[in-house]
Amino acid sequence: MKKSAKVIFLIIVIMTTLLIMSFYVNQGIINKMVAVITPMTAIIGAIAIFVQFKKDKDINQANFIVNYGKYFHELKDADEIHSKLEIYQKGEKNIFTENDNIGIIRCLVWCEGLSVLVQDGTLELSKIDNLFSYIFFLIVNNEYIQKLEIIPNAEYYKGIYALHKLWRDYKKNTNQPILNESTDLSKAINYNEICKKGDLFDRKHF
Repeated sequence: MKKSAKVIFLIIVIMTTLLIMSFYVNQGIINKMVAVITPMTAIIGAIAIFVQFKKDKDINQANFIVNYGKYFHELKDADEIHSKLEIYQKGEKNIFTENDNIGIIRCLVWCEGLSVLVQDGTLELSKIDNLFSYIFFLIVNNEYIQKLEIIPNAEYYKGIYALHKLWRDYKKNTNQPILNESTDLSKAINYNEICKKGDLFDRKHF
C-alpha cells in the first residue's frame, strides 16, 4: 500500500472508531460529540505532523512521541482522571463518580489512537514503552474502568485489547513488571478473541 493511501486509511480507521464509540456513551448527544471531537482532532493532527516530517524518521518519531504525550494532558479532565487513577491504585475505591465518565472515555479514545499507531508501525513499542506504558496500563488495568467500559463494551475497544496483548507480551519478553497485574485486562472473558478482532494491520502477532 502506498504511503499516502496508508495514511488516509489510518485516519479513516481512527475517525470511524471514534464516531462509533460516540454513539455508545451513556450521555447526551452533545456530550458524546464533545468527548470524541477533542481527542480525535488531536490524534489526526498528530498524525499529520508525523507524516509531514517522516523523512527524518528517528528524530521526528521522537518529536511525535513527545507531542502525543502532550495531547493526553491537553484533553479535558484527563489529568484529573490520571490523578484519581493513582489514588484508586493506592486503595481508595470510591474515588470515581458518574461525572468522570466522559473524561474516562477521552482517556480510552487516546489509548485507541495509540493502538492504531502501534499496529500500523508508525510507533514502535520499544520507543514508547518508558513514556507511555505507565499511563496505558494505569488506565486499562483499572478494574473500575474495565467494569464501566472496557469489558461490557469490548467490541468498541478492540484496539485497546490488541495493544494490551502486544504490550503485555513485550513486557513479559523483556522481563519487565506489568502495572496492576492483579487486575490485568487479560483476565477478562474472551480476551484473546477480542484481541484478534482489534488487530487491524498485522495478524502475525496472534
